[in-house]
Amino acid sequence: MDLVFVGFGIIASEYDYNDYTYADVEGKIVVMIEGEPASEDDAYFVGMLPTVYSLNESRQRIALARGAYGSIIIPVNSPANYDWERLKIQYKFEDVRLAFSAAGSFGILWNLNKANILFDSSGYDFEDIMVLVEKGELLPIELNKSLTIPLYKFIANPNNSLRKSKKE
Repeated sequence: MDLVFVGFGIIASEYDYNDYTYADVEGKIVVMIEGEPASEDDAYFVGMLPTVYSLNESRQRIALARGAYGSIIIPVNSPANYDWERLKIQYKFEDVRLAFSAAGSFGILWNLNKANILFDSSGYDFEDIMVLVEKGELLPIELNKSLTIPLYKFIANPNNSLRKSKKE
């Protein structure tokens, strides 16, 4: 599956903001940075307060609604206090959702310190992306990368336990 960077991955018509305006994400994996556009204006993304658009689930739902198969989120909100080990513990359990949640998709939290791996074939490095964030000049970027995910199916054994088998 091809990867495409979509900035924050937000569509917010009330703020005339759309990270997907020039992005074709149908059948792709979207890569997005955590959070939402910074603003000191209370009328634009509620100023310094987070809105519903900063929630990972909201942005993942927007990606799925645009036809993406899944999302990769790069946590960037606190680079000075960035602690990958803490994030791994926080997100190590399965994401169990209620029946009305979107199924058949996935979300990945990507290590900030490894972000350049995603961008190294795009003509940008991650530092360039963060400069564009600061300037408010984010545009979608085809990353010229693809992601391969092995699929597994679970088979019930006679003793009612499950074993994982590579899907054919």
